[in-house]
Amino acid sequence: MKVVLTSPPQPQKGYYRIFYPNLGLLYLASYVEAYSKLNNIDIIYLEGGAYDIAGFLDKISQIDPDIIGLSVSTLNSPISYAVTNLIKKEFKHVQIICGGPHPTAMPTEVLEKSRADACVIGEGEVTFLKLLETYATKGSLSHVEGIAVRRNGKILLTPCRNLIRNMDLIPFPAWNKIELKNYSGYMIKRAWPDVCSISTRGCPYNCTFCSNPVWKHSKPWIRMRSPENIAKEVEFLINCGAKEIYDYADEFNANLDWAIRVAEKISQLDSDILFKLQLRADKITERFAKSLKKMGCWLVHIGIESGSQEVLDGINKKISLEQVVKGLRLLKKYDIKTIGFFMTFNIWEKNGQLMYENPQTCKKTLKFARKLVSEGLLHNISWSIATPWPGSELYRICLRHKLIDEKISFSEFDTEKMVTLLPSVTKRDVSKIKFKGMCLQVYCSMLHGDINLRSYSVLTRKLKTFVDYGLKSLFYK
Repeated sequence: MKVVLTSPPQPQKGYYRIFYPNLGLLYLASYVEAYSKLNNIDIIYLEGGAYDIAGFLDKISQIDPDIIGLSVSTLNSPISYAVTNLIKKEFKHVQIICGGPHPTAMPTEVLEKSRADACVIGEGEVTFLKLLETYATKGSLSHVEGIAVRRNGKILLTPCRNLIRNMDLIPFPAWNKIELKNYSGYMIKRAWPDVCSISTRGCPYNCTFCSNPVWKHSKPWIRMRSPENIAKEVEFLINCGAKEIYDYADEFNANLDWAIRVAEKISQLDSDILFKLQLRADKITERFAKSLKKMGCWLVHIGIESGSQEVLDGINKKISLEQVVKGLRLLKKYDIKTIGFFMTFNIWEKNGQLMYENPQTCKKTLKFARKLVSEGLLHNISWSIATPWPGSELYRICLRHKLIDEKISFSEFDTEKMVTLLPSVTKRDVSKIKFKGMCLQVYCSMLHGDINLRSYSVLTRKLKTFVDYGLKSLFYK
């Protein structure tokens, strides 16, 4: 059995160098190879984003797989449907299994708009292995937990599959399937090769804007690997040639005691490996900041979102502006650089009534970000627009209040764009706020450096977005 694990191709011709390989697919590969009892199974990782549609189909033809596992996000769902239908038309024997955040949030839509054979709902490792075994034995897919399939002209959602409780049972991603040199690493870095990892799955919080359907499809909402297991993976990645690691855990310090123990275990490796992490602002202590510095952490992302306490409370962020400042000061004390995640035009409900940020509130956030930058507490910012991803409470709010144009394609869902229809908010309002925030980003980048020039395609797109919003802020009425 020949299995291809891939993401969809690019809509237009031209090689788009992504930061990292798809970690979820590499986990599928390693899990199947470790636990499958099937004979003669060959798993191939294909970087779909390296091809346009014609090149992708040609590559599929060369490999001639029996099964394709396709990772689908909301943003790439339209092209995923298109390429799935083309594959099924040209290679009728190929079975296509869609997984990832979008099929988990909207499995019915995926099967209605594409000719995919099944959708994996939620965590993929066990379910994907069961699907492969079922195909191999010609069994009934309707007996596999955690999927959506067609049966008798209708779409059947099978019972939910429990999450893997012991995260240490999942093998490390199959890094042997890819070439590190083909990936640029994150756009801010100090060393290369720069790789990614994930020390936890899920998040114990429930922010309005967040869509994390894969890990929140069932409980527990957060699961952590053991510090010993994480340290072993770090050692493994070092042996693979990695010089820097970006841990994609939603909040590395969701459990502070655990996070400190992880940092201490990594410190014992006596390595010069560097780290980038994502943290919560309200769980940064002196001991924790010191342990981060010792483990080699030089950069952290902090989810701040807004400079208005009313907005933070409305979107259920469960942090205060005072906690943000306090946490950033501790990180500065230990010379750890910080990037603040900010979102504009947030939306929430209060007693069933629609609430949202107007331009004046967004300016308050920009003023707060500038203050943090001027005090040396932030070294850069992410300046996005609140996007109603399927699976989030924000998406449900937008549906209830008819804030999403029914004609808009999911390919337009991008944190660089405004896809919601907010009363009294004009296109010029959005453009001016977005442009001013991006001006601060450019200033920070020029001031602090550490820009990864290997990510030139991403940097070029950001520069184009910057210019576009600058022009729109001038000419939109």
